Amino acid sequence: MNRWILRIILLALLAPSARAQVGGVSYTFSPSVEYSRFEKNAGLKDSYAFGGTMGLGLGRYVELKVLGLIGQYDTRLGQLGGADSTLAPRLRQLPTRSVRTERWGLALQVNLLPGPIVPYLTAGTGLLRFRPEDDLRASESVYLMGGGGLMFTVASRYAIFAQVENLAYRYNPGAAFLRGEDLNRANLQPANFRQVLVTNWMGRAGMRLYLGGTTSEVEEGLFSQHPANWRPVIDPFVGQLRFNRALDFPSSQRMGGFYLGLALGPTLNLRGFYWRALDSGRLTGTEPMEAYGADLYLSFADAPVTPYLSLGGGYLNVLSGYRGRGGSTPDDQVFASAGVGVSVLLLEALQLQAGVQGIFMTRDGIDNRTAPAQVYGSTLYTVGFSFRPGRLSFLQPRPRRASEPSAPLLTEGETPTAEPTASPELEARQRLLALREAALTAEIARAEAAGDSLLAARLRAERERLRTEMLTAASVPAARTTTRQMITLPAPEQGELYVRYGPGSSPLVAAQQPTSPAAAASAPSATPTSPELQALEQRLLARLEAIERDRQELVRLESRLARLETLLQQISRGETTVRIQAADTTVTVRPEATPSEGSFLQGFRGVAVFGGVNALGAPRQLLIGVRGDYGTWLGGRLHLWPEAVLSFAGGTSGYNLNLNATTPLPALPAPPLLNRLDLDAEPYIGFGLGLLAFSNPPRGVAGIQTVWNLILGAERAYGPGVLFAEYVSMNFFSFNRLQIGYRLAF
Repeated sequence: MNRWILRIILLALLAPSARAQVGGVSYTFSPSVEYSRFEKNAGLKDSYAFGGTMGLGLGRYVELKVLGLIGQYDTRLGQLGGADSTLAPRLRQLPTRSVRTERWGLALQVNLLPGPIVPYLTAGTGLLRFRPEDDLRASESVYLMGGGGLMFTVASRYAIFAQVENLAYRYNPGAAFLRGEDLNRANLQPANFRQVLVTNWMGRAGMRLYLGGTTSEVEEGLFSQHPANWRPVIDPFVGQLRFNRALDFPSSQRMGGFYLGLALGPTLNLRGFYWRALDSGRLTGTEPMEAYGADLYLSFADAPVTPYLSLGGGYLNVLSGYRGRGGSTPDDQVFASAGVGVSVLLLEALQLQAGVQGIFMTRDGIDNRTAPAQVYGSTLYTVGFSFRPGRLSFLQPRPRRASEPSAPLLTEGETPTAEPTASPELEARQRLLALREAALTAEIARAEAAGDSLLAARLRAERERLRTEMLTAASVPAARTTTRQMITLPAPEQGELYVRYGPGSSPLVAAQQPTSPAAAASAPSATPTSPELQALEQRLLARLEAIERDRQELVRLESRLARLETLLQQISRGETTVRIQAADTTVTVRPEATPSEGSFLQGFRGVAVFGGVNALGAPRQLLIGVRGDYGTWLGGRLHLWPEAVLSFAGGTSGYNLNLNATTPLPALPAPPLLNRLDLDAEPYIGFGLGLLAFSNPPRGVAGIQTVWNLILGAERAYGPGVLFAEYVSMNFFSFNRLQIGYRLAF
């Protein structure tokens, strides 16, 4: 690791202590510098890349980031592992060529511990582009990344970080960096090279700026990821993978497998997966091809019918004996995936899921003049089930277990008293605890309505402690009733033991005296009967079920209160339109116009991130973008949205800058099904102008062109922000985009 990285870490360790990292929902900006340590198969010399990330923090533990890095490297062709060893002397005679690299993608960061010094893990996937000098065409490859690092909080909203990551991708170095003239000079042929797997180590450091969120120690509502709330996730599926015609795989392949992971909250799942190719001719047969990896699963509504988004990546492993297009054996592939779907609730822990995913893989290039390596998208259609059992028991707080009292030893003349089936004292205590829980819930609602988040957090902590006490009280058996003369000693498994104080015969002799059948019949029972035990167990189970039902209802009420508070804040800031519908009257409350005095930057009100696909028309691509919120203008009739969009796959990449304006549509009567789902979606329409450019434009598409946009969408307050979905038509249906995103206000 270089000296500058060590200096940054030392500076962080010597910095004054600060509060824990920002919690709740936040958005971040992180400029950084990266040092690349290439292996010999990469064919590049070690050097630096510069860029950064923009992220969306979902609580203190999870952050989703958009990554962009640009570097400039020199070739090192003499050590190419993809070439025959006998060709190394020839390769060393070739001139050095400068290569510009562009790395775009998505990354997930999982913080392991809260506090001023935060260890974390990170993983991601995306597009890696090699652009050699001398006007050669760029080669593209899908990459996977994984690593970890440390983040040091130096101020309330500032932190510095240092991380190490491993970058993996497949490509053909000869086709990427060498011209035909170079091959002729060294007496080489394209067949001398092959596609190789490259794994490079990268060190990256930078500064992180938190642009929003809260510093509360308690996670709020929707994005709570406390380990006590984690649930296992098991998602089996079957599907059909339709490969792109440009790839060497068959046109269609049946797939089956499962996802296994953890639900970190009500909306966020982290899953690993394993897929296996299935024999199309047999129900239980398999083909020699498999895939494994991981993804991020994000749902968007708490309803019986729930849309979801998945982002991930993995490795497609082609085993011996698999035959692709034309009977050849395809190469292994690194791939990225992005998908959408819908989940339908069947039972409390069982859901039916159906979705579609884009699978993006690299086709090996022949040369960098006419046929460079490019990324192509394939489509995976899936249907399956999602099983989410209860919370993980080993992560739950354990109530203190009361020790079981031993059987008492009685003085002579006393008889043991029967244990009551239900203690009146225990029932009274449980009733008092339940009343206290209800009072705390009411106090939490009043604190949230008053905007006192700190008081609400303390009350929630007190309520959780009270619930633990209730569970503890329910697990403690009723106390035995004894006299003052009783003592507690371990009882033998068989027989009886008597202790006598004062004069009298020996207790051993008394114990050996036979007991008449009549006396035995007249003695009262010392233990509760089986029906009594069953009745006690049923009463305790019913009480616990009632507590769980009350807790679930409280969670739903807290979510609705959070939504209402967000809407009120947005109305006060002039950011949204709210419709209040009574039995026969609908009232629309619109915000006042945003003042236009001062600079344009003073109107910046928030930021949104979104993703989508260019579904119809060429090229078919995956989209990621960021959008600014400049509030409402012209008396609240127009909402301004400048945005920047990056698109890739389909053999090219695109860059798009737009200035859009939207206006709300009048509310329309919703179908009865949508009314029952309580979606509360607000439709809108919009228009805009922009600039669209492609690096390698497809046939019939201009490299740089102006575009005009027509927008049809709907939005809904969700958690601390606004969830939206849109259809965008550019240049009268020349390009057609489907987008979904999330907006947060400053």
